[in-house]
Amino acid sequence: MITKLIFISVLILAILVVTYVKDRENMNPPLRRRIVIDLTTIGIFWLLFIGFVLIGEGKYDENIGSIIDLSLMFFTARLVQLVAVMNPMVQELVAFIKNRGNSETKD
Repeated sequence: MITKLIFISVLILAILVVTYVKDRENMNPPLRRRIVIDLTTIGIFWLLFIGFVLIGEGKYDENIGSIIDLSLMFFTARLVQLVAVMNPMVQELVAFIKNRGNSETKD
């Protein structure tokens, strides 16, 4: 579980960096505010872990595990989506697929 939380923290920070590289000064919300939001999000995950798993009686282990797993999938998908948007090869592939789909419907 701790490894997953570390990975989620790294993913959130990686998403912040990729978003900054993509948008620079046009980030919405601005960079300073986004840093506060992302660090708060990381803190909430760690407090959730500490509060319910370490201090709790173990009743919520399965629920917390599900939340952590879903969050891990979400942040991984978000990072992949951001990298795909920035990657010209992916953009060309999407344009090719769209053009191919349009040409098949015209025939």
